[in-house]
Amino acid sequence: MIAEYFARVGYAGSGSADLTTLRAVHALHVAAIPFENLSPFLGQAVPLDMEALVAKIIKRRRGGYCYEQNGLFKWILEELGYTSAVVKTAVGTYGWADEAPFDRIIVTAGAPAMPAPLFQQLAEGGRAVVPVGGPQSQVLHVVEKIDGRMRQSTDHDCTFVKLIGKYGWET
Repeated sequence: MIAEYFARVGYAGSGSADLTTLRAVHALHVAAIPFENLSPFLGQAVPLDMEALVAKIIKRRRGGYCYEQNGLFKWILEELGYTSAVVKTAVGTYGWADEAPFDRIIVTAGAPAMPAPLFQQLAEGGRAVVPVGGPQSQVLHVVEKIDGRMRQSTDHDCTFVKLIGKYGWET
């Protein structure tokens, strides 16, 4: 399947897991496979299993939306021998309970306190970084879960956009 993917994106290099290959494959992926979200508008399901992604993006030469693109690219990287991580970006304060627990959580919006659901989803011994304070300025907190309890240390002053939602600020 790697050969078909390489043909789809136009890659003719070695396929070894090094920085040169990573840069080339990433650039070609972004250039060759468009972002598209037509399936929901056509009333079609958007399955995220690898068989469906390969069929849609590689074999039928369609694009995909973010989860499709990232899922396929993650699989390709792992097939080539890279180590990868899943990252979720979302608006809100509920975290990602279906995928918990997490070793690391990074919050990129200021919050009045560490959101409780995020702490609950943190693995034992895990760390979270969250800007905590008022809506205009915060202090960067490093939160660790030790014996099920929250241990916080502060780092430095910072300013982030407001975290909006139940465990942040209401709009």
